[in-house]
Order: sequence, then C-alpha cells, then structure tokens
Amino acid sequence: MPEKLGVEHPGTICFSIAVNDGYPPRIGGLAVAAHRISHYLADAGFDVHVLTYGVGQTTTTSTREGGLTVHRVVGEPGFFEQAFAVHQFMRKLDDEVKFDLFHGFFLFSVPTCMAVARTLQNGKRRPLIASIRGSDATMCMNIPQIRPQMLAALRDKHCWVTCVNQTYLDSVGTEIDIAGRTSLIRNGAPVLERQWRLDEGNVSVVGSSGEFRKVKDIPLLARAFCGMRPELRRKLLLVGAFTDPLEESWSQTLLREAGLTDAVEVTGFMPHAEAVAQLMRMNVYVQSSAFEGLPNALLEAAATGVPIVATAVGGVKEIFTDGYDALLVPHADHVALTRAIERVIEDRELALRLAENASKLCARFSREIERDAWVTLHRRLIAGDDAS
Repeated sequence: MPEKLGVEHPGTICFSIAVNDGYPPRIGGLAVAAHRISHYLADAGFDVHVLTYGVGQTTTTSTREGGLTVHRVVGEPGFFEQAFAVHQFMRKLDDEVKFDLFHGFFLFSVPTCMAVARTLQNGKRRPLIASIRGSDATMCMNIPQIRPQMLAALRDKHCWVTCVNQTYLDSVGTEIDIAGRTSLIRNGAPVLERQWRLDEGNVSVVGSSGEFRKVKDIPLLARAFCGMRPELRRKLLLVGAFTDPLEESWSQTLLREAGLTDAVEVTGFMPHAEAVAQLMRMNVYVQSSAFEGLPNALLEAAATGVPIVATAVGGVKEIFTDGYDALLVPHADHVALTRAIERVIEDRELALRLAENASKLCARFSREIERDAWVTLHRRLIAGDDAS
C-alpha cells in the first residue's frame, strides 16, 4: 500500500460503496458519482482507498487506478455476506493504513464504516461521512435487518450526513437529530460542448437514459408513450439497459399490447461518452422516476440542452422550475406525463426555451462547485474543525 505523505498531506480516506454496482466498470449513476467524487479527493492530495464489491470476480483485488487505490472485495453470495467480507477487509486495511476518515457512500455502507471508525487512533475517534444518494433514503431505512445499525450509526455525533437533495435530509431528520452535522452537496453538471438542436432526425423522438431499475419506472414512461397522439409519436429511445427483469417484461407488455413494439429502441449499455451523444437523437428527454436523489443522466440532458419532462420527485423538483427549464408532473400520473411530452413536441418555441434555460441552470450546479464542497468537507472533518 502507498505510504502516507508528509505534513501537507491532507489525510487518508476509506471510501466505501457497499453495493454491487457501486464503482466502475459498472456505469450506473451511483458508480459514475462515486468515481467522480473519489477522484476529486485524490486529485486534492488525499490518499484515497475505495472499497467496493468485485464485479464478475472470484478473488479480492487491490489496484492503483488514476491516483487512488481500488479494492474490489469478494465475499459469499448475498448482500449481507458480501458486506461482512468488506467489513473484515476494512478492519485489516485500517490496521495497515490507519485511516483518518471513513466515507460511506450510499447508506448500506455506513454501519460497516462506523464499526471500524469507532476504534481509536492515537486516542481519538475517526470521523465518518454518511452520504445519502437517492433510493437509499427510502429503501435502506425500511429494511428491518439493517435499520437498527443504520440508525445507530447516523445518530453518532461523529457521523456527518450529506445528501444530494434537501428532501431526503429532511426525511432522515424527522427520525434522527442530525441538526448541525449535515451538508447539502448536489451532483455537479458536466460541461458538454455539443449542444442539442431540433432537426428532422430527432423530431418526435421521446427518450430516456440510464440503468433502468425499478425506481426509474420505465413502465410509466411506456404508458405515457402509448397514450400519445399517433401523429406526434415516432420513437421511444431508451439509452441503456434494464436491470430488473420484471420492469422490462411489464414495459414490453404495455408496448406490445399497444402495437408499438417496433417503435421502441433499447440501445443496451455503451461507453459513457456514446450514451451522452445519444441525447442528440431526442426531441424530449423524460425522467419518469418514482423517487430520485439528483440523477446524473438528467443533468447531462440539461447540459446538452435537450428539452426535459420529469416527475417532480426528490432533487428534481428542488432545482428545476416547471415551465421554465423543464415540465414537471406528479409521479404515477401517466396522463399528465403524456400531455407534457406532447406539449414539448407540438410547441417548438417552448422546446427551445426549456432547452436554453436548462443549459443555464447547469452553471449554478457546476462540477467545480461540487468538487470544492467535497474537498472542503473532508479537509475540515479530518482537521477536527466545524464542517458547517
């Protein structure tokens, strides 16, 4: 393992993502964000060790990747068995590296990090950052097997809680007193050179992008697409792939019963830059999620300038303004979603206005702002200063 650096070295961080798709080579939103933020810290001089479950591996590996060390830990099949394997590895690694701070990126990883962070180093407790990303705010908090340990970790005064939206911070705050130890750090929007324009190639193409898990509610989008007037409905372009077989089956059934199977294109997973380029093929980008933190794919659509229609959930409703930089609708209302999509396709001036204003929004949520917030928080907590 790399040795800790001299006096100016800001500290050594254990950055743990206790989910199977938490870090590349996976390309879901959590993996993309974890990769981006861990590299912010490495670039700022921290000695960063990323711990995640090995994907498609049979042995645990530790490799240097772009200035940090990635440990892909393999355990027995099953979430809790794998979490135990990460815990055992983290303890052993801490004995060797002696971490200054632990960062549980996604709530599943927080109890494991806390168990190790509680051990003293030079007579002191180590700080812990618990990052709420999205679905974990609702999913993790309601799993009986892990809820007690998670609540205990979040109650600890040495645990600093971050989130990409205020809605989920407030939700956690109704159960636990986290006042005075929270940070709202939103996902940063990328700077993209290619800008969207409406042309014959993308007119009337409805699209979405990402890893199509249950939370993304693609069946809702399928219902909305089926309900569109035929003269406005050309293609449903899904850039990515389904990871939930039931969601895929239900979406296909809805489209098949409407006779629209041939009007759908599912690209499958592709390199990130290619997936972003696919946004240019859309007339309107739709985020039909049941709940969200602040989706990276949506920010990429905004940066590209694609007109956006989205469900008013989580961080989406906090940064987008209905009728100004997006059209927002309630979740589960497929009729409202259909009408919003049709409005964008019918009204060229509306589409161009939404596209322009969405691009401007990205300047308020830049990657530089995100980077500075994460680096500052880690520095202050390691130094023992008030991070607020």
